[in-house]
Amino acid sequence: MGTTKEQAAAIVAKLTPAGEVVARPMFGDYGIYLDGVIFGVICDGQLFIKPTDAARAVLRNPAEGIPYHNARPHLRIEPEDLDDPGHMARILSLTVANLPKKAGKKR
Repeated sequence: MGTTKEQAAAIVAKLTPAGEVVARPMFGDYGIYLDGVIFGVICDGQLFIKPTDAARAVLRNPAEGIPYHNARPHLRIEPEDLDDPGHMARILSLTVANLPKKAGKKR
């Protein structure tokens, strides 16, 4: 089914209180970034974030979902969380802060 540009833009607009949020097209859907760090995806018009214990602890109804075929489980963001900008800013900052850090490239 995919995600339309309008759906992605509407979700990004709700997340802007968290910082610089950008959605980039990716295989018919969108990867979503906060301050340059990918923290989730928008698939079929639904926001999914990478699972962290910190985010799970503050989500109102934490539920996992599979955003696309062969994907690892992500936390599915429900409307009651998405529609609360301050709450989403907290969720996203906790998520990004608790993601594993990438190792630098070896030379």
